[in-house]
Amino acid sequence: MSKLDQKPLRVLTVPAGAGTSVWVYDDVDTLKATGEDTAGRMSLTETIVPPRGGPPPHVHANESESLYILEGDLEILGDDGRMVGVGPGGFVHFPQGVLHRFHNPTDEPSKILIIFTPAGFEEFFLEIGQPVVAGRPGPAVDAEYIARADEIGSRYGQTIRTESGGRS
Repeated sequence: MSKLDQKPLRVLTVPAGAGTSVWVYDDVDTLKATGEDTAGRMSLTETIVPPRGGPPPHVHANESESLYILEGDLEILGDDGRMVGVGPGGFVHFPQGVLHRFHNPTDEPSKILIIFTPAGFEEFFLEIGQPVVAGRPGPAVDAEYIARADEIGSRYGQTIRTESGGRS
């Protein structure tokens, strides 16, 4: 039994605007609930996806990822390899081990909730993420950043894939 499984569960309340905010890729990710908060059961991140933003195609070996779209529109990589549009109020579930991605194709930011089950992948966000500082831009998302994300992500069971399905 892990330490997290032994931790007593408690009610968690997180006010609006609270949580640790980091730049990951070109998104702003605010951790609302972590594995430490939920005894490892799940994590919840509020994410702002900028215009034309979103992570590259990737696979999670250890957890499933679900999205709930609060504002804006996203394109989701579907099972058939085509991008499918999802708007506010839409929900998407990416099972563990399935290639997926989300992308904001518009000129306006999108706001989503990301749920990982079980928890753990939020540690990737904290390791690669740079703290959000008001008035300062996020990191450049270039080939070097993607290579670093792939290397760090591999420690958390994530593999970044190219559009053709090969490892980046």
